[in-house]
Amino acid sequence: MESLIDEEALETVRTKQSRLLDFLLHKRCTRDALAELSVLVDTPFAVINFHGRVIFNNTGLRASALIEHWPWETRPIWLRIEGVPFLRKTLARGDTRVGNILFKDTRHTISAAEAELLAHVAGIVAMAIAVSPEPSTPDTDADSFARTLERYCTRELSLESVLEHAAHLGIAMPASPFCCALATHRGTRDAALSEIDLEPLVQHVAAFLHIDADSIVRFRIGPATLVIVPQPTGISAGTMRCALTNALDRCTGIPDRDNWRIAVSSRKSELRDLPDACDEAFDVARAAKGLGYKGAVFMFGEFEFVLLFEGATREHMARYTRSVLKSLPASSQPRDRKLMESLEAYIEHEGRVLEAASAIGVHKNTLAYRLDKLAETLGIDFSKTTDLLRVKLAFILLKILYRTELTQEPRAK
Repeated sequence: MESLIDEEALETVRTKQSRLLDFLLHKRCTRDALAELSVLVDTPFAVINFHGRVIFNNTGLRASALIEHWPWETRPIWLRIEGVPFLRKTLARGDTRVGNILFKDTRHTISAAEAELLAHVAGIVAMAIAVSPEPSTPDTDADSFARTLERYCTRELSLESVLEHAAHLGIAMPASPFCCALATHRGTRDAALSEIDLEPLVQHVAAFLHIDADSIVRFRIGPATLVIVPQPTGISAGTMRCALTNALDRCTGIPDRDNWRIAVSSRKSELRDLPDACDEAFDVARAAKGLGYKGAVFMFGEFEFVLLFEGATREHMARYTRSVLKSLPASSQPRDRKLMESLEAYIEHEGRVLEAASAIGVHKNTLAYRLDKLAETLGIDFSKTTDLLRVKLAFILLKILYRTELTQEPRAK
């Protein structure tokens, strides 16, 4: 009986939403209209358009806090902003993304039926908010091409529109395989920092890779700078890291260069993959920051497992690490801490004993002895790829568990 009542109540809400949809489709998306929708579903929310501008917010949080991590990617759908959990849904019209909506989860639990209801609300808002029309003819201003690329990366424009605009301006898009390098600064909230010219960085990268600097396309996306770098088969991910690291070291004219970070996507073979490359670069930047990684250049290959498993629940992550590493991570015994340090160094250096031993300041024989003890204690065989992969995943999940701001586990009844 109670279930029947709940279903009837839900149907009433859906009926009201349908009526409001008719209202919104024939009226400009005003603050009052969105406020009415929020009251109707009894859920505070914020609406952010694809420019990163908060156009509605009744969550009680500052707009600056809401857009701190904008633009958001397809992951994660759960965000924690100033300690408050939010469910994020993409606002889309067909295949075109027009913004995001953040639902404030005041009850700390959302059922499947409620999630469906909020998806319906997101659809209503997506149809209501204003979207700049796609230009029928490309602009002649070179700066506008950066905006065209940005809109393509956020899947607002077609590849054909990008190529047409590039041809109109005489800009050569990368024909060879490429990767995206996202340059960000820890202080990019500062408008002055976001406008810093990174042209010297591009020139140094081109010189290191022996490629034409004009073949490197760069543009701003939000407060960051995205650089599209040709990466032919002969240029490995390691070479690309060296090129970018070397370029940062040599860019003495860039203010506060020690606080610049570069996140690099995987190699892409077609320009059609540019939006995915852009997403990967943003994902890597977010993961590196969230997990507290040290360094200046971060490659997608280092984070693909992190990004793959970040949506897992904390319970499942903790269970997996216990199954692989037993009680070692929680042990306070000096012997166990040394074993953990040795194992982590061995995994991080891809099984290269000499490099791992040097990294932690011990003799290679000492490290080999510790690995033997670990194999016996954990029941693993370091000669098996499967066992090495299991240990690597365990360390990745440990990092996520210790830095909980990176991932928020889904909640459902």
